[in-house]
Amino acid sequence: MNKRGVALLAGTTAGHVYLAAAVAEVLRRRDTQLDILFLGEAVDGPTAYLRRAGYRVEAIPASAYLRVGAGGKVKALANLSRGILAARRILQRDDIAAVVGFGGYASAGGLLAARWLGLPILIHEGNVNPGLANRMLGRFADRIAVSYAATRAFFTTRNVEVTGIPVRAAFAAVGATRVGVHSPAHLLFTGGSYGSAFFNRVGAELATRIRDLGVSIEVRHLTGSADAVAAVRAAYEQAAIPAHVEAATDEMPAALAWADFALCAAGITTAECSNAGLPIYMVPLSWASEDHQRHNAIEFARLTGCGWSTEADWRSEDVAQHIAGLLRDASAWQRAADAMRRGAPTDAAEHVAAMCLSLLPQDRRRM
Repeated sequence: MNKRGVALLAGTTAGHVYLAAAVAEVLRRRDTQLDILFLGEAVDGPTAYLRRAGYRVEAIPASAYLRVGAGGKVKALANLSRGILAARRILQRDDIAAVVGFGGYASAGGLLAARWLGLPILIHEGNVNPGLANRMLGRFADRIAVSYAATRAFFTTRNVEVTGIPVRAAFAAVGATRVGVHSPAHLLFTGGSYGSAFFNRVGAELATRIRDLGVSIEVRHLTGSADAVAAVRAAYEQAAIPAHVEAATDEMPAALAWADFALCAAGITTAECSNAGLPIYMVPLSWASEDHQRHNAIEFARLTGCGWSTEADWRSEDVAQHIAGLLRDASAWQRAADAMRRGAPTDAAEHVAAMCLSLLPQDRRRM
């Protein structure tokens, strides 16, 4: 059989989906005849983005195993079994030649189905500490790509390469055109696909402190939850801070191009900001599985020198002083922007795509 497709397994969060989308972007450019399928749990905004970009998307049963009770674990195992069978049917139906997993419980069924069918497997891990699915299934992978050198220690196989975090080319384009701080300065809050309840609570207070330090600012705040928009918007209005508040956007390159400084969680957004040359301050999501975002923040801060704190250690006055100092001093801001650009490779998506293409039958390897 002339197998002609690649399945990208991603779900659970927008971070997983957009990692896969960055690699798909390169695969599509390198081989216009390659059939690319996204397989996993449907995530509303990112899934809509994928469909608009012309990709095929299939959902398979999946649910969380960690941080759920006994009933949730039983449900997760049942959904895993159903997901394996559903993925197997789809992989066979679409003549898939190779599978790439980007983590999350929604990728597990597809990876196990690929193993069952004897398909070559590539895994990409976006976090410093791998999630459960990649830790458990890494032993079955033909090749493993990791975002951070420290992640090598979690995999016992020798087929591990450090690639960095794949991001879409649009973010590097933002970095190439960035020229300096706007007047008034533009401050962005984003907590990822689910948002940050912490940022929703402290955003207006922090913006007020920065303004009171003599920096004129405008805010764009992504709440993550539509239910939080009204309350967050009211807080900015009460503080007389010009702010555009919305639940989410699937046009993050435009949001980062608008911003002069971002407060973000410690997921894929850090690499997007790095490629865009945008200084940041990180606050890891306190509810993130196995506290993995805190480990990301430690390593990313080491690479870029950017600031971070946990929610428990947050001090609004200190953070405001830090941000205001950068926004007032063009040289300091530029040094921070340059350090961000050096912090994450811009060719990560190219690297992972090349690893994927190496798994295809010889007649499909169009480099």
